[in-house]
Amino acid sequence: MARFIRTAQRAFVSAASKTLTNGSQSRIASASSLLQFNPYATSQTHKSPFTAKFIRILSNEIENQLDYAPPHQRATSFNSFTVRDRPGEMWMTMRGKYGEYEEIKIEVTMFDGCFCS
Repeated sequence: MARFIRTAQRAFVSAASKTLTNGSQSRIASASSLLQFNPYATSQTHKSPFTAKFIRILSNEIENQLDYAPPHQRATSFNSFTVRDRPGEMWMTMRGKYGEYEEIKIEVTMFDGCFCS
């Protein structure tokens, strides 16, 4: 955030000094020039031809590999448990019975280092 503020300040001061030295500009043009700055975080960089070709070859190889060897089917049971997998959510539920009256439910998630408080 501090980097964004410093960049905006530099752009504002630079544009303001240009506007003050150029007295013939209209009020609308000077206001629009004050708001123009280079947003580093959102600007797209151009890829080199080598990088573009490498990415294209890599994505083609991945597609060919998926066509050649489709992904394994997920397990729907493990020992006496039934498995319900939700891969997009990184979440898995296992249900099972122990004896006649006891039901077991295990919910597992992948820990990513974030804490919700």
